[in-house]
Formats: sequence, structure tokens, C-alpha cells
Amino acid sequence: MISIPGNFFIFFWHNLFFSIYLLIVDCMILDFTSLQGELWGWACFFIGVAAVGVGSSYYHLEPNDARLVWDRLPMTIAFTSIIAIFIIERIDEHKGTVSLIPLLLAGVVSILYWSFFDDLRPYALVQFVPCIAIPLMAILLPPMYTHSTYWLWAAGFYLLAKVEEAMDKPIYRWTHHIVSGHTLKHLCAAMVPVFLTLMLAKRTIETERYMLYDDDGDCTYFALLLAGCR
Repeated sequence: MISIPGNFFIFFWHNLFFSIYLLIVDCMILDFTSLQGELWGWACFFIGVAAVGVGSSYYHLEPNDARLVWDRLPMTIAFTSIIAIFIIERIDEHKGTVSLIPLLLAGVVSILYWSFFDDLRPYALVQFVPCIAIPLMAILLPPMYTHSTYWLWAAGFYLLAKVEEAMDKPIYRWTHHIVSGHTLKHLCAAMVPVFLTLMLAKRTIETERYMLYDDDGDCTYFALLLAGCR
């Protein structure tokens, strides 16, 4: 007989309620977005994040590679849709909208490649490209909306989550077996959709999109960003 760990049910209900919350937010973004492509992008992101709660619970019930696919697949949907959203907001609406489907397919292919060939390199690329691209685009390219610093907070918490995941056992030792790095990773990763939800709720269309450098060569947008104007 296989017994279920007592803390699994706490984990399961936490993920279930968090998924329901994200689905509600997913419906609310109809009021937060002004572009059709952006609407589809945010819908894919929040559906992906909500599905992580279900997939993660399914995986942790009986951890194995077959179930891990359903934990990682929703994550790739969230990662890739975020890139498309950023292209729409910072570069071009049409290019970002057109890129959404190819990016989602690239994420799915990376999971299938890992599943069949036991090679995580494509999946790792899908994970870490947003970590580099989003902060760079957030700093270098002028925003369409206000409150852009929430992007940097979200990226920072995600990077912190990856560090905690890599240092799972050392953190467990350092905290005298109270909390593991994997646990902290889940908490920090959960902050990403929280910050992005706050950004969607607070932001307004930017009336004047500042370029990184003005005519005099001064770093106008970067100075405003550091000053908290975004």
C-alpha cells in the first residue's frame, strides 16, 4: 500500500486555490489590456500558471519523469507567452502577436525533446531566455504602459527561485532542516504572477514613451526608471 504524505493535501489545496485565483485574474485581464494580441498573450500566461498548480500537484503525488512532463509543460506556456507579450509591448504589436504561436510551439517541442531524448538543454533555453531578455528589454526599450518596474521585480523573484532550486540541499542544511531551497523556490516563483497581476491592475497607457537616450545623449529612460517613475 502506498501512503500519501500528510503535507501533500496542504500542497494540493494551496495549488488548487491558487489556480482558481489565477483563472479569475485571467478573466479580469479583459479590462487590463488594450491590444488583441496582448490579450491572447496574457490569457496564455495565466492559463499556463494556473495549470502549473494542477500539474505540480499531480507530479508531487507520485514523482516520476512521466508526471514531470505535466509539471513542466504549463511552465513553458507561461515562459514563452511572456516573451510574446514583451515583443508586443516594447517592439511591435503585429510581430509579437505573430510570434505567440511559434514561441508556444517551441516550448512544447522542448518538453517533448526532453521526454524522448532525456536532454534538458532546449527546455533550459526556454526557461532562461526570458530571464535575460525581459530585464534587458525592460531597461533598454521604452514602455507602452506605466509601472514597468513590476517586470523587473517579477524577473528578480524568478531568478531568485532558480538559485534556491539549485541550492536546495545547502539551504536545507543552513536552516537546520526547517525549510529547503525547493520550498523557497515555490514561494518566490509564486510572486511572479502576483507582481504581474499588480502591474496589470495599476498600469495606464504611457502618454509619452521615453527612448533610452535623449538628443543630448543623456540616459533619460534609465534615469526615470531608477527614480521610480515607472
